Amino acid sequence: MDDVQLINDILSGDETAFTVLVNKYHKSIHSFAWRKIGDYHIAEEITQDTFLQVYEKLHSLKNPNQFTGWLYVIANRRCIAWMRKKRLMMQSLELISDDILEKIDYSSYLAEQRAKASDERRREIVDHLLDKLPETQRSTMILHYLGDMSCKAISKILGVSLNTVKSRLNRARNCLKQEEPILQDILAQIQRGYIMENKKPSISIPVGSFEGDVTTWALSEGAIARLGRGSEPKMAFSANGQYLAIGTCIGIWLYDLTTLSPVALWESERGVIESVAFSPNGKWVAASISGRILKILDIQNGTCVAQVKLETYVDKVTFSHDNRYIAVAYCAYNSTPVVEVWLAETGIEFAKFTANAERAGLYRPISFSPNTLLIASTCSSVTTEGAYSIIVWNMESSEEIACLSAHTRRVTTLCYSPCGKFLASGGEDGTVYVWDVDTWQQVQCYTDYGDVYDIIPSWTPDGILRAVIETYDETGPANISVIDLESGEQIYTDQVWGNTIEFSNTGEWGNTLEFSNGTQLAYECRHESINVWTADNPVKRQFTHSPISFPDSMVFSEDGKTLAVKYHHEGVVLWDIESKRSRPAIKEVSAGKNQFVYKTNNGKLYASSILNDTVTLWETDGDGNPLIEGTGRKYWSAFPALAPTGTLFVYAGENGIVQVWDVQSGTQLYELVHPLEPSNNDDEDDGDFVSDLEFSNDGKLLVSESKESNVKLWDMELGIEIDTFPSDEVTFLRFCGCGQSLVCNGKKEVLYWDIAHRKLCEDDICLIESKQYEIEKRLSLPQECKYIEKPVFTSCGQYIASVTSWNKMTKRFPICLFEVETGKHLFTFKGHSTDIFALDISPDNKILASASHDGTVLLWDLTPYL
Repeated sequence: MDDVQLINDILSGDETAFTVLVNKYHKSIHSFAWRKIGDYHIAEEITQDTFLQVYEKLHSLKNPNQFTGWLYVIANRRCIAWMRKKRLMMQSLELISDDILEKIDYSSYLAEQRAKASDERRREIVDHLLDKLPETQRSTMILHYLGDMSCKAISKILGVSLNTVKSRLNRARNCLKQEEPILQDILAQIQRGYIMENKKPSISIPVGSFEGDVTTWALSEGAIARLGRGSEPKMAFSANGQYLAIGTCIGIWLYDLTTLSPVALWESERGVIESVAFSPNGKWVAASISGRILKILDIQNGTCVAQVKLETYVDKVTFSHDNRYIAVAYCAYNSTPVVEVWLAETGIEFAKFTANAERAGLYRPISFSPNTLLIASTCSSVTTEGAYSIIVWNMESSEEIACLSAHTRRVTTLCYSPCGKFLASGGEDGTVYVWDVDTWQQVQCYTDYGDVYDIIPSWTPDGILRAVIETYDETGPANISVIDLESGEQIYTDQVWGNTIEFSNTGEWGNTLEFSNGTQLAYECRHESINVWTADNPVKRQFTHSPISFPDSMVFSEDGKTLAVKYHHEGVVLWDIESKRSRPAIKEVSAGKNQFVYKTNNGKLYASSILNDTVTLWETDGDGNPLIEGTGRKYWSAFPALAPTGTLFVYAGENGIVQVWDVQSGTQLYELVHPLEPSNNDDEDDGDFVSDLEFSNDGKLLVSESKESNVKLWDMELGIEIDTFPSDEVTFLRFCGCGQSLVCNGKKEVLYWDIAHRKLCEDDICLIESKQYEIEKRLSLPQECKYIEKPVFTSCGQYIASVTSWNKMTKRFPICLFEVETGKHLFTFKGHSTDIFALDISPDNKILASASHDGTVLLWDLTPYL
């Protein structure tokens, strides 16, 4: 129903129609008042007062078609009335006690009060000048200058053409030509919703900040702790440098950069943050979230201001400099490059830009010009394989106005100079180009920085172009430097190792990095910590956000006080269950981060590490001296294996050689030779190699398997191959849980091989596995689950926990707890945002641990259910 019909119904006594009218405009009027006042709750009061006055004076509106402009005029006057009242209520210095005065800098206090009074006076002057205009022009001016709306948006709101809006603005400016200087000066400060006297807005501490033990923040029902803060970090600085937002697979962490401590965790219900950005005014933080959702959150309390449904995954979000717009770039399903823009406060779509190119590319940076008239992004080059082009659109006309081609590889960064005259671009080709915005000609090129992984340009607020350069050496650490591009001066440098030295150049060191305003740098360090450098505090500061990658296996210690977790990049970490603190299982820093954990039959924990071709075995929490240190391991070969008895240790090297070591003496006993298939001399083929090693539970047998599915069984007491094993009939095998047989995946059927008698079993199934199958078959699965995986039993054997199939309608991956005898479903734990890799139960059956690709280990309390 249109406004005219609603107004006629209201004037006829239909109160329902007034409710409809309020609901239609409530959010936009509240946003308008909030922008002008800066206080959410006061803005709500002003909104209510505005609609009360509308109700009382609606009969005086001569032309119902002009209702929208009339409504905003009332809201604007209510805001001014509130500010005038606030000024009159301001305390004089004579009324402030001596105690308070001692705590306040007198001159600062006076300056603050004068600034407030000056702001309010400016607004009153503008209101007085606007009163001289006809109603149509006045409402258009208010929406444009004070409501921070484009001509296109005003056109939609007022229901008039775009040309009519522009014409009204021109006539209004001509009418106020006498006051042009003062009007332009004041509007320049009031426009965009805040006084631009301070480029770094102050942000107070978020309301409702989390306190206490960080491991207990935002936990799901049944969880008692979260170990780790999530994998795959994406970072953004607030404009004033007060906060660093880190989006991970479990939500958005907000860090106070003064204390380097987290103060809030938001969006943990859905998790998996794909990108994050602060608004320049510091009021909002935006995040693209799994499930194709873009959310804008209030920095004060984490509540959602606006929400947008995205078409697909995006990895870059940015705000316009005036805080009005938010944009994302993505590749449409037909590979077309798309940039989509919304009004930040409402989530209303403003524009969608499509490039005249074939492919969008994998990564799409976005940048608004300071005056918000232009927006730039990238796409793959149509003419040159691997090269990227920069596309620039006009925000008002939606026309593509430039296509800039110079980069030979992926462009990762775009940024406009503060004056808006230049656009800088940088990327993986190790070059920064600077483009003239008027002519779109290249005016500067910075290059020749060595083996560059990426180069990230950024302008300082005073117009100095700096860049972070990530360089690498195949035999050393990655190097991160901040330089002044014009002078070549190096302002900051650091070296960062990866989980291996050999492959630090491919991003294994952790290439998550954020560089903004030419003065703020944050980067991931060895997948454990975040390093921060700022121009205000020009030294490296480090805080733990560990572990940053994901855990893929874990095991409780025999006493249940420690949980040993193997992470994809951090190696093996020991978590103390009581304190929730972590420590490295291997104390020697130079051991490398490619590590593995083992628990022997007597409950002892060991860890091994790989660095280049060196393999080392350690006792966790030991004295730092290795038990075994051997060389000759082939890079792609099987992970090292420790016998469950803790007596033998093996790893594979060149030409199928498996080295066998005695753990107690630390000496090599002998070598086994696993036959390999000849290489086909293909450069992309690594050839055949030993891909898997596994001991039997008693340590007397070893299975070795090659990439080409050649399987061998070895007698470890004699150090020889077991001839009777039917290797020609087997493509894969594993030791059965009973410890008495091998489960062999044959070419045609599954075979069982009797370990004791060294022959194929007469029965076609293992009794232990048959029993487990019957248990799993009688479990009463919840309706949304179809099957179970990774089952673990309590030590008493009465209960079983397992990961269950995931229903995509749910936000969390489920773990179900069952009673073994009856199959009764006891409880479903839901806390992880993505795949669960491992489960384990503490020896006392009180805690269930679950490890997930989201980068965390959750501890669940089992005592209420057992």
